[in-house]
Amino acid sequence: MSNPIERNAPFFVNENKIGEAKSGEFDFDGAMTMEIGDDQVAFARGRTTIKASITSFIPVAGMKYRLDDVCEKQQDCTGSFFVNGRMRKFDGVLSGYTNSWDSAKGTCEGKWSFIGIMRKF
Repeated sequence: MSNPIERNAPFFVNENKIGEAKSGEFDFDGAMTMEIGDDQVAFARGRTTIKASITSFIPVAGMKYRLDDVCEKQQDCTGSFFVNGRMRKFDGVLSGYTNSWDSAKGTCEGKWSFIGIMRKF
């Protein structure tokens, strides 16, 4: 059996393709709490939230859709990216970013952090 092939997954903000994720993290909070009464247990269900960070390459000429402007102006946004083989969508904000570069390797990367509420499927 052959090994699965890993590829960089595209990610989108406000319906614009930003780039392809080199690496990332996705933290899903199901907003569940457990309440214990005298003789029973009940579960309270809240709104699911996410925290995500995505690292991508940045072209030398810069990005066509400026995520740094979205972040600095504190604008709401919609986002989507692949997690576990399917597209996940959220409404939220770009909460921060970090740019890094290495002249010796000839690379420039951006790490984008998002917080938001999962969209219903």
